[in-house]
Amino acid sequence: MKKAVGIFKGAMALFIVSVLINPIVASAATAPSLGVSNAYAVFGKAGVTNDSVTSTTYVWGNVGADILTSITNLNDATQVGGTIIAPATGIQTAVSAAYDALDTQPATASLDLAGTNTVTPGVYNIGATTLNGTLTLDGVGVYIFRSNSSITTSGGGTVHLINGATACNVFWQIPTSMTIGTGSHVEGTIIAQTGLISMATGATLTGRALSITKQVTLDSNQITEPICAAPVATPVVTPVVTPVIASATPVVIPVVIATTTATLTTTTIPKLPNTGFSDSVITPWGIMALSGVLLLMAISTGLYLKKRA
Repeated sequence: MKKAVGIFKGAMALFIVSVLINPIVASAATAPSLGVSNAYAVFGKAGVTNDSVTSTTYVWGNVGADILTSITNLNDATQVGGTIIAPATGIQTAVSAAYDALDTQPATASLDLAGTNTVTPGVYNIGATTLNGTLTLDGVGVYIFRSNSSITTSGGGTVHLINGATACNVFWQIPTSMTIGTGSHVEGTIIAQTGLISMATGATLTGRALSITKQVTLDSNQITEPICAAPVATPVVTPVVTPVIASATPVVIPVVIATTTATLTTTTIPKLPNTGFSDSVITPWGIMALSGVLLLMAISTGLYLKKRA
């Protein structure tokens, strides 16, 4: 028994240490691809209706529907910053794909929109509730509010962004309909599956209102499509290795040329007194020397012959 208790305690200790070292972290929310619907501020498959021709409704972005005649009381020149497009080809398919992508992500927590709340990035499951206070989204990241019913905001309902949160990364997945009450302000892309999206008098939206099957109804509203920077691909720089070719350093072998200086010994022969003539055999001195030699030879010959006689 004591051994079993010891094993149990050891296992619990290991579990606690592992939790402390590797805390459980909720999966981060991921923004779905909106595809071609990314270029629209308002899309209602069944139409887009503005309640009054003289209203102050203005849409900064494109407005689309299946049939042009289903877009009513919305002047393309004075009330739409983009273009009214009908038929808006491929938009329903793109919006449906984004809705399904939102549905597959694991939830971070459940949330009641009533009252005042501050949340960080994540996936929040919400029920049939009314946003009647301030919902503050705090921090950089993706926020997904996934409902199982209709959503309503009252006059005081406001979505507030701080510390890097942006409307580009906020998504509302609504299975039926969403009503933005008078004077309310919502941030993010609203995708309604089977119901309509209604904006009451003076309500504002920074984001998109996209209805997969029904209408979008407007009444003196301001809708601003968020300007979202496209993801920047970080170029993969492959280092180019330049081969280093060792250049042969020429070996300079010094060539020593031995120079032999020939020293010519000149024997100085005493000269006869300067007569003003150049030293040559044809000079008078040369003749005199030759004559002396001949005279000596003649004397010697004479003495020799006399001795013989």
